[in-house]
Amino acid sequence: MREPWFWRTQSAVAKMLTGLMAPAAVAYQAGQRIRWSLTRSVHASIPVICIGNASLGGVGKTPFAMLVETLLKSDGLQCCFLTRGYGGALRGPVLANLKQHSADDIGDEALLLARAAPTVVARDRVAGAKLAAQSGAQVIIMDDGFQNPTLHKDLSVLLVSDQNDQHNNFTFPAGPLREPMSKAAARADVIVSIGANSSVDTPVTNAEFHAWLEPVDAPAPQRVIAFTGIGKPRKFFAMLERLDFEIAECFAFPDHHNFSEIELDILERNAKKENARLICSKSIATSKRVVRMTNNNAPDSEDVKLPERRSNRPITIGHRIEFTVVYILTGFLRLLGVDAASALGGKFLQFVGPLIRPVSKRAEKNLAMIYPDWPKAKIRAVTKDVWENLGRTGAEFIHLDKIRAFGDQPRIELVGKEKLDAIAACEKPVIFFTGHFANWEVLGTVLFDSGVHHGIVYRPANNPLTDEFIIKRRGRIMSLFQVPKGLRGGRALVNALKSRRSLIILLDQKQNRGISVPFMGVPAMTAPAAARMSLRHDAKLVPISVERLEGAHFRVTIKDALDYVPTEKLSDDVYALMTKVNQSLEDDVRARPGQWLWLHRRWKK
Repeated sequence: MREPWFWRTQSAVAKMLTGLMAPAAVAYQAGQRIRWSLTRSVHASIPVICIGNASLGGVGKTPFAMLVETLLKSDGLQCCFLTRGYGGALRGPVLANLKQHSADDIGDEALLLARAAPTVVARDRVAGAKLAAQSGAQVIIMDDGFQNPTLHKDLSVLLVSDQNDQHNNFTFPAGPLREPMSKAAARADVIVSIGANSSVDTPVTNAEFHAWLEPVDAPAPQRVIAFTGIGKPRKFFAMLERLDFEIAECFAFPDHHNFSEIELDILERNAKKENARLICSKSIATSKRVVRMTNNNAPDSEDVKLPERRSNRPITIGHRIEFTVVYILTGFLRLLGVDAASALGGKFLQFVGPLIRPVSKRAEKNLAMIYPDWPKAKIRAVTKDVWENLGRTGAEFIHLDKIRAFGDQPRIELVGKEKLDAIAACEKPVIFFTGHFANWEVLGTVLFDSGVHHGIVYRPANNPLTDEFIIKRRGRIMSLFQVPKGLRGGRALVNALKSRRSLIILLDQKQNRGISVPFMGVPAMTAPAAARMSLRHDAKLVPISVERLEGAHFRVTIKDALDYVPTEKLSDDVYALMTKVNQSLEDDVRARPGQWLWLHRRWKK
C-alpha cells in the first residue's frame, strides 16, 4: 500500500480531505471497539510477547522481534515467531519451511523471521499459537498483532517512531494510525521509542525505553541509486545521506512491493546511465526485499497445507444456497462409494445433458465439423458419451483420495512411471500438459503419489464458496500450489518454475486472445502460455494422456517430452511448439472422442 499524500501534510487541501475522511475514521474506531468488547482473548499454553505499533507501515517491528529472540535465546529459551504472513497466500497455521515456501506462500517477513528461528504463519493467531507450542517453543514472539484481541499477550511492546516522521494524528482512512496513540500506549506494558526525537505520553504503569536503528554491513560511501519497498523509505534514504553516500536517484516503492523484472531492468539501466551502483537496504528491516528478488527455495513435499480462497467475487445468498446443495450432494455421493457414485453421476448427465440443447448442440456441431462423414446417430451417441464422462468426473471428485495409482487397490494403471521417477529426482521443472480427457483431476494424485513437486493451474469456480471447497480438497490430496488461469496467475507460475516446481496445465482451444494454431485440421485460438514458459525457463513440455478404462478405473500414460530446438525468434518458436502440443492432444482426441470435452466453443464460427 502507498499511503495518501494528505496524511503527512498540513495544507488546506490536505485538511479538507482529512475532514471528508473523518466520519469513516470514526466508524473504523467504533468497529475496533465493538470487536474488542465482543472478543474473549484466549490464553496460550506458553508466554506470548507481542511486538506492535499504532500506525500503518514499518517502524521496525521485524528487526525488534528478532532482537528479542536473540536476547531470550541467550538465556536458553526456545522461541517461535508468530506472524500473519502479510502478502502470502496461505492462511495457515503452517510452520514456515525455507525449502518449500516462497514469499508468495507465506510473505517476505515470515521468510526473514524463519532464517532466525522457527516461524508459524497464521491468520488465526490462536491456532498459530497452538502450533507454535506443539513445535516445542517455550516463548511465542508475535511480529505485529497488537490490535488483534483474539490471543492474550503476556507482554505487549509498543514501538513508537521518530517524531520527525510527522503525520496528522488521525486513524485510518483519514490518517495512518491503526488506533489513537493514547489508547495504544495505555494498553502497552513496554513502550520503545525509536529515534533520538521520539517520545509518547505514557501512563505511569508503562516501562519506557529509547532505541535507535544502526546500519549493518553498509558498503563504503559511493555514488548510488537507492531503492526500497518499506513503509517509511525516507528513513533509509536519510541514513545513506548520513553515511555520506552520493545519491543520484531515489526510488520509493510501496511497502511489501513485489518487484517485477521490468522494474529491475529499469533500475539497472538508470544505474548504468548515472554511472552509479544500485543499493537496496541491507538492514534487517528492509532485507525482506532481497528475499523477494532472490528466490532460492528448493522443492520439498512436506507440510502440505491449504491455500486460501482465490476468488474475489462477492458472496451472495444465491452462492450460499447453491453451495449448500453442492455440499449435501457431495456428502451423499461420498456415502455411495466410488463405483456407485461414478455410475450414478454418469447416468444422470447422460440423461439430462442432451436436454440442455444449446450446449449439447454445440458439441454435435463440433463433432460434425471434425467428422463430416459421421452419421447423426453416431454424433449423438458420442455426445451422450461425453455427457456421461462429465457426470462421472464430477461425481468422482469427492472420491479422488481413493482413486490412486499405488496402494492395495489401485484404480490407476500408470504407464511411464520411470519417467516420473526421473523427473522427481531431477532439479529441473517440467510442464505437464493434457486436455479435458476422462477424469483429468486424477493427474494431481498421480504426481503427488510419485513425489513430483508440482503445482496445478486451474479455472476458478464461479461460486467463491464452491471454489474454496475445491481448492481445499485438491490441497489435501494433490498440491498446495494452485494458480488460477489468466493474467492473475502469471507471476506465480513464473516464480514456481524458478523455484523448480513443475506444473500441470489443462490446455484449451477457446481463448479469444490466444494464437491461431491448427487443431483437428482446423485453426483454433489456443492459449500459448505453456510454450512461452517452456521456452523462457527451459522447462520441457511433457504430454500426459488420461484414459477411462471401465467405470472409475483409469490409465495414465506419461509420454516423452516434446522435442524442439528453439530458434532466435520467440513468436515463431511459440507457434511451432504449440503446433506440436495441439498435435499431441489431437492424437488423444481421435483415439477416444467420447472421453474429451466437446462442449466448449473450440473453433470460430
